Amino acid sequence: MAFLEIENVMNKTKKLPYLADITMTIRKKTMFKRLFIFSSILFSLQTLHAQENPTTFVEEFFNAFHQRDSLFLKQSFMPDAQMWRVSTKQEKPMLRSTEIMAFIHAVSRRPASPVWEERLGTPISQQHQNMATVWIPFRFYLDNRLSHCGYNVFQLFHDGAQWKIISLSDTATQDCAAIAVE
Repeated sequence: MAFLEIENVMNKTKKLPYLADITMTIRKKTMFKRLFIFSSILFSLQTLHAQENPTTFVEEFFNAFHQRDSLFLKQSFMPDAQMWRVSTKQEKPMLRSTEIMAFIHAVSRRPASPVWEERLGTPISQQHQNMATVWIPFRFYLDNRLSHCGYNVFQLFHDGAQWKIISLSDTATQDCAAIAVE
């Protein structure tokens, strides 16, 4: 009887290292899977964050503006978006609306000369959920000659796939000393 008990104990101890190896292998695989999933989620969140950055969208908008990319420009606006020019004429405040399609046609069908260049300053961006405002100073040049300057204000809505312009307003002035553009 004692012999059988000793043999059972020996058999159990022989099996335990094998079971310990299997358990350790399973734990390592599970840990690797969890680490892989966690890393994938972090990478996806960083990519999503970069895609959802409203300032990046505004920079892409101006790249399309400079490249005369009418398709990107058209897709950037909500169907009922509005454009406004705010200015002062003879010390009187002025507000003028622009049709979105008229703006897109003017940008995309403009002649090669004079060269349009909108140089941008440092943006200020505020975002909450799927709404954002980007305020950005600019100086507008025609063939490297300063035409006017001011501020662009983008009101944006994220539709789940991309940012879209709800409203785009700008100011226009010849007094550019106080408007910082890098």
